[in-house]
Amino acid sequence: MKVTLSRGISQEIAIMVLIAVAVSISIAFIGWFHSIMSSVKQPEILKIYSADTYIEKQGNAWILRLHLFNQGSSPAEIYKIVIVNKETINVNIKINPMTEKIVNITLKKSYAPHTMYAIKIYTKSGNVYNALTTYIRSK
Repeated sequence: MKVTLSRGISQEIAIMVLIAVAVSISIAFIGWFHSIMSSVKQPEILKIYSADTYIEKQGNAWILRLHLFNQGSSPAEIYKIVIVNKETINVNIKINPMTEKIVNITLKKSYAPHTMYAIKIYTKSGNVYNALTTYIRSK
């Protein structure tokens, strides 16, 4: 009686295992590459021109003038502006990439002339731009 022992696996099974490993590595690489590429694309980057940002009284109304520039590669969509410890303004302002915009917003409260106020600008992408060094001045 002759007994034949087989050592190793057949070629068909080895090819199937190699294909499965190659597909798994490819999927992992594509996911990693996609995450790297999405982190490279920058959202909006707002620049606030402090010399041209102020509160001004026009008649009986107070106006907030914001001079903004979107340096990013995506549109900036501002939904809220907060004048710290004073008031919150809900807005709908869109600034396209590489675009400068001057926005005038009517305020509901009164402001003291020559007083410094800090502002926060909230965008839909989740960014909050603090203008802590950019103060709003009354004209």
